[in-house]
Amino acid sequence: MVERMLPPRRRGRRARLFEDARVMVEGIVYRYQTGIAWRDLPPVFRPWQTVWTWHHRMAADGTWDRGACEAHRGDGCRGVG
Repeated sequence: MVERMLPPRRRGRRARLFEDARVMVEGIVYRYQTGIAWRDLPPVFRPWQTVWTWHHRMAADGTWDRGACEAHRGDGCRGVG
């Protein structure tokens, strides 16, 4: 499910391994679950600035909204995505 939610790779950038994308998403989810500040994100998730950038991009392009509807299909997500 996570792979389908990730934004498409951009041209001209070095390809990232899927594990890296998964770590970014896991870092974002961890931050939401714990309610910690971005700066307090454990280093296992990579630099907090990188995780925040991924979050910012995926929130801006609607990826998080589409993912929430996918995860909670049928729970009133009509009209999103």
